[in-house]
Amino acid sequence: MSDAIESDRKVAGLAPRRSASKTDTAPSEPAPLGRLLRKVRDDEARAGQEPEEPMVNVTISIPKSLRTRARAAFKATSYLENDHSWSHMVSKALESETSRREATHNGGEAYDGGDQRLAPGRKLQD
Repeated sequence: MSDAIESDRKVAGLAPRRSASKTDTAPSEPAPLGRLLRKVRDDEARAGQEPEEPMVNVTISIPKSLRTRARAAFKATSYLENDHSWSHMVSKALESETSRREATHNGGEAYDGGDQRLAPGRKLQD
């Protein structure tokens, strides 16, 4: 295009943003749609609850058939069992087995020394 040709067109667009005045205050309650935001929902859900324990990653090897069965069970029942995620279901399974072993072999008391490193790999066969 040439600069020599003038146009009668005006560039139109959105009006400039209003700058917030110092007298404006934040609403005391979140906007109705604000409840849909994940952070707001999570904050409301956690109000009055104990703080969560820090999470750690765990790497294990299990038979493929067990993983397949467990994933199918998770997909089919996660909403019925109130599982928030695959990790949540696995955590509940570990909690259940740990509690069973403590009840069976240690009078329901937690074992000491859980922070010690485990030996890598399988145990040598007798």
